[in-house]
Amino acid sequence: MIDNINDYPGTSIIILSYNNLNYTKQCIESIRKYTSNENYEIIVIDNNSNEETTTWLKLQYDIKLQLNTTNNGFPGGCNDGIKFANPMNDILLLNNDIVVTKNWLTNLKIALYSNDNIGAVSPVTNSSSYWQSIPVNYNTLDEMQNFASQINISNKTRWEERVMVVGYCMLIKRSVLNKVGLLDEDYFPGNFEDDDYCFRIILSGYKVLLCRDTFVHHYGSASFNKNSSYANIMETNKVKFESKWDINITDVHFNLSYLSLVPEKENLKVLDVYGNCGVNGLMLKFYRKNLDFYIGNSSSGSYKIASKLHKTFSLEDNLGDGFDYILINNGDKFLTDINAKNLVLKALKASRNLALFISSTLYTDPNAENAKNLSLFHDYMTMNNFIITRKFSHGDSVVNFYMKC
Repeated sequence: MIDNINDYPGTSIIILSYNNLNYTKQCIESIRKYTSNENYEIIVIDNNSNEETTTWLKLQYDIKLQLNTTNNGFPGGCNDGIKFANPMNDILLLNNDIVVTKNWLTNLKIALYSNDNIGAVSPVTNSSSYWQSIPVNYNTLDEMQNFASQINISNKTRWEERVMVVGYCMLIKRSVLNKVGLLDEDYFPGNFEDDDYCFRIILSGYKVLLCRDTFVHHYGSASFNKNSSYANIMETNKVKFESKWDINITDVHFNLSYLSLVPEKENLKVLDVYGNCGVNGLMLKFYRKNLDFYIGNSSSGSYKIASKLHKTFSLEDNLGDGFDYILINNGDKFLTDINAKNLVLKALKASRNLALFISSTLYTDPNAENAKNLSLFHDYMTMNNFIITRKFSHGDSVVNFYMKC
């Protein structure tokens, strides 16, 4: 942890360029304007752009430029930049279609060095996947800067721990990068390498933060043409990501309904049977303070990540007073999962004033949906009968059945 902002290491801002010169100009000019008090260097890795782009880049006096003769893709280009960077600096991976704002880097540095266990941080924006964008009310870049000035006030209560952040603007601590290594170039030409890197940061014992006290403008995937080719790249890299980490991509999706199901009440004890890489636990901890959160023990890839973020619960553990809430985020899987059912039955045995929530996926086939509902109903009855046979009264132990279809 570093208390004095002047003692922070420098920052190597790595920008990949592949044509789209207008975006690159705006990005670099905004860095010059809004990062004047920071110790930084700008590194541009050009992935074989046209002559107009490379000519302009060569004229810039304050950037370190590498002109690749082939397109090395996003992960490969980022790795080129990391190798080119000052070896003492932190690394900031910045899309060329980002426009930065006042205090952006200072705020990110404050968050990054707030604790030794923080590995990487990222700001919110106007255009992003994975719940990283916020509503905006501006129409011009000047209006955007005014909008950002109201957000960019350092505030640790607005730092949200995440399983992953989208890599349009990701600041990585140098000591963590040295431990975790370079980006995985198997995700060429791009997509999912940032998710992969966040997983590796977490498995190395560090945290990833989304800084809601910092805003940058994002035009959105300027280096990719969003056509069938882009969709094919996304699908190919999704399969690689799922295979590498032994997860389903839905394991990292938030179940936003939990925010309405779990009340704002202190000292609640919650069990998430499947864990879902820990995403729902982190969400609930951010919005519901003083939550005692557990995930069910399993051999899945999802558990491997989630167990780095939350307490775990297995059949061998002593429950104490049990749980206030049990969350089952995959009702379909639960139908045939004997281990999960035994885990829930044990939790039910010890828990009082309990709410059990089972959520499921949507079926477009009415017959399949009816079959699923019937199966889930039988599971509910199994849990209910378990309570009755253990001589709990419904006043002592209340099971609420929730199914999101």
